[in-house]
Amino acid sequence: MHRKCIDWRKYMALGKNKKIVNLVQSISEMKEENYAAGSPELQHMYERMNAGRRQLAQVYGEDMKAVMTMSALGLKVGHDTVKMTTAAEDVNTATKTIHDATAETSSIAEEVRNAHEGLTNTIIDVSEKTTDIYKKIENGQEELTAIRDLSKDAISESTEMKKNMDALMDVINHMNEVIEGINAISEQTNLLALNASIEAARAGEAGKGFAVVAEEIRQLAEGTKQLTGNMGEFVEGIRDASEKSSKSVDVAITSLDNIDQKINAVWNINDENKKNVGTISESIGSLAGISEEISSSMNVLETQVSCIEDQCSNLSNDAELLTVINVNLKGSLEPLTQVETGMDNVAKVIGEMSRDAFYRMDNAVFDTYVQKAMEAHRAWLETLHTMVTEKNVLPLQFDDTKCGFGHFYHSMHPGNPAIAPVWNALAEKHRRFHGYGKEVQQALFDENAERAEEIYQEAEKCSNELQNDFASILNISAGLSQNGQSVFA
Repeated sequence: MHRKCIDWRKYMALGKNKKIVNLVQSISEMKEENYAAGSPELQHMYERMNAGRRQLAQVYGEDMKAVMTMSALGLKVGHDTVKMTTAAEDVNTATKTIHDATAETSSIAEEVRNAHEGLTNTIIDVSEKTTDIYKKIENGQEELTAIRDLSKDAISESTEMKKNMDALMDVINHMNEVIEGINAISEQTNLLALNASIEAARAGEAGKGFAVVAEEIRQLAEGTKQLTGNMGEFVEGIRDASEKSSKSVDVAITSLDNIDQKINAVWNINDENKKNVGTISESIGSLAGISEEISSSMNVLETQVSCIEDQCSNLSNDAELLTVINVNLKGSLEPLTQVETGMDNVAKVIGEMSRDAFYRMDNAVFDTYVQKAMEAHRAWLETLHTMVTEKNVLPLQFDDTKCGFGHFYHSMHPGNPAIAPVWNALAEKHRRFHGYGKEVQQALFDENAERAEEIYQEAEKCSNELQNDFASILNISAGLSQNGQSVFA
């Protein structure tokens, strides 16, 4: 819509009208007055100028959003390029390590293959010898079994012989008793014959015939005694021989028992050896199977090593490409930095313009930027705390001139004496606050978690001071607003 131009000549002609002059002066200072009462055209002028000031504030706000966005983008891209550079270096290092490891693995695999061939031949030789030993042990076991059976038979026969010898000794003892009885009867008969001869001699002629019979009986008794004496000697000889035989049989049985025990011990040992050799033979058979699996695994390993070498080559090429992309990405940041600098300069120009009452920013808008600064710096401190607790470097602005408040602080200059001292004192605290971030980052790079925690504690104290200063600035601004004063006046 076309707006009517102001006829300044009219106001020049009315220059002697003091009220009009005061209104014009108020417009130049953008004071709220009832300009319509003095002149509708002055009211129209004030409204247009006030709208222009609001538009300038809006331009400044959009400029600040853009410059903060570019600063954040530059920070994020810069952080990512550092990570990409580190990643590319790590990939190159890992690739070289893997390549060296695969080369060493290939060499070791060749040595293992050669050793495995020797092992396979040894396994075959041992397997054949083990089989031969097993057969010999098995044959020996059969012979020992036969000997053990013969030994048991001999013990059984000897035991039976011992029983027979004991029975023979019983018979001999009985015969001795019988012979002793016969001897006793012979002696008694001899004594009776002697008595009969004496009685026959007393009888004279009548007893001669009886004397002859008595003599015959005596001679028979003597012959019987002599015969039983010879028989006793014979039986005693048999007894001695039987006792010796019995003792020999006892010794033989004892010896056979000992032999049988030793044969059993040897048999058990041989049987255990047979089992052990059988187990060894089975193990060797399993070892042969494992050897075949090892041979197959070696073939697979060689194939995999070859694939790994190919992958390492591809990975190395990718790392080089990543490095090139990273360099290009860093180069692409330069135009962005230039635009950011240009827009930051625009903000500073607007800030210089705000020194003039005509372009001054409203206190409410000023307060909004300070409140955002309070929130942003609390979030910044939380990110720093996350870095310390997780021991991980995150994107964080270390340059106090490039954070959102930094752009605002270095472009706007509140000149009101009530607020200027507090505002000007923020510069050093703000710079120190952001500097703690770089110190924490270095401590984390040095893997000094304790130092990082100490720095964070210092940053937290500095943050409390900043927040208190921000709160003081807002309180001062509120007081100025109540009195109708600008923070920039």
